[in-house]
Amino acid sequence: MPSESLFATFVRDAAAALTRRLAAGLPEPQRQAFRDAAEHVLFERAASVLGGEKVYAPQRSPAAAQEMRQRMIQALQRGAEMGDVARAENVSVRTVRRLRGQIRP
Repeated sequence: MPSESLFATFVRDAAAALTRRLAAGLPEPQRQAFRDAAEHVLFERAASVLGGEKVYAPQRSPAAAQEMRQRMIQALQRGAEMGDVARAENVSVRTVRRLRGQIRP
């Protein structure tokens, strides 16, 4: 399962903090509904402020992306199939194909 993006984690944590602060006295079902609504509003507001209907935030940090790239290069150099590398790293075969084209034989 892919990890949640840093932005999504931030929004969920902010919604949880708002819920703890503003809905502490509500019963659990209402607290959950409040948190879900707060999360939705925060995502929508971010999308309107940043422009567009979707907000993109990379799921991997630059260091994690570089580590993943190195693992994929090593696997390709060992002779692994592109599909196997793509599944192992949770990326598309196209991504692996582009990377293979960048490495020297």
